Amino acid sequence: MMTQGPRRVTFITFSKVSCGWNLPPSVLSTFYFRDHMPPKPSRRPLKSSTKPSLPTSPSLPSRPSPFHPAPTSLQPFLSTLSPSHIYITHVDTHPSAFKRRIFLVPILLNVFLVLALLYRAYIALPTYLNIITATLGYDNSTKIPVKEIPWGALAGTLVGRAGLFMFDYFLATIILPWPLDFFLGSASNPTGPVAWRWRCGFRDKEIVVRRSRRWEESLQGTDWTGAEAIERDEERVMSERIAPAVAERWIRGKTGYLMMDKSWDLDFGAMVAAHELVTGGTLTLEDFRTQVLVYREGEGWAVLVVERGERDERTLEP
Repeated sequence: MMTQGPRRVTFITFSKVSCGWNLPPSVLSTFYFRDHMPPKPSRRPLKSSTKPSLPTSPSLPSRPSPFHPAPTSLQPFLSTLSPSHIYITHVDTHPSAFKRRIFLVPILLNVFLVLALLYRAYIALPTYLNIITATLGYDNSTKIPVKEIPWGALAGTLVGRAGLFMFDYFLATIILPWPLDFFLGSASNPTGPVAWRWRCGFRDKEIVVRRSRRWEESLQGTDWTGAEAIERDEERVMSERIAPAVAERWIRGKTGYLMMDKSWDLDFGAMVAAHELVTGGTLTLEDFRTQVLVYREGEGWAVLVVERGERDERTLEP
């Protein structure tokens, strides 16, 4: 007998003895009072009182997608690099005789510049010494008698000396650094080309290490972080700087010493270190196949390996 109150499901138990029905148990168990069925859920979706939340922006990737962490085996070489630069390594397979002929040209050019600058110093230094002593009050051929010569001659003398100063200033600031960097190195690249060739010589297979020429400072940090900087800077750097520098035609068509341009400079110290690691057996030439090295803040060095395919096509290894 059913009583008023909360509805509940009441199952009727049938058996052979009580009713004489010979029904399968699976069928018998499905009989129940229809009035005690729980209410069926409505097919119409309930309207939510809260507004749907806007989709959240995807989290920024920790590194540009083509890059992956550099292998630990490269750590001896990576320790010699500066985190503020982007690097490209590859193996130069031009014959050693060809490289020797190419390197002979800058040697002769810089030797000529050194001789020309020495000759200019031999001529100009006595003149400058006389000008300095005349300024201190001593009489010599460079002292100008201001009160005795006309204004036109005085103006011509002043213009001539100004031109002399400007010419020598140009030689000292523009021309002189070329042979100095070539033979002795510079502050930014202490190991110069001569030291590189002296320590590594000319080989049929040489490791070439290029580094960015400070243009990476315009990026949003060396790790390319920022809400809009990752995609924008990565795409620009890949298309304008890195892709042309790792193109197979470019690498096959030029020996390493001729790859210095407005975007990339040679890191002679890194090349010496790389050859010493290979000679010592720590690394192999295969470790310096065509690849791009980028330092990621808080993560370390990341590498992008350029795989060579047919028809001068390039595949960036993920």
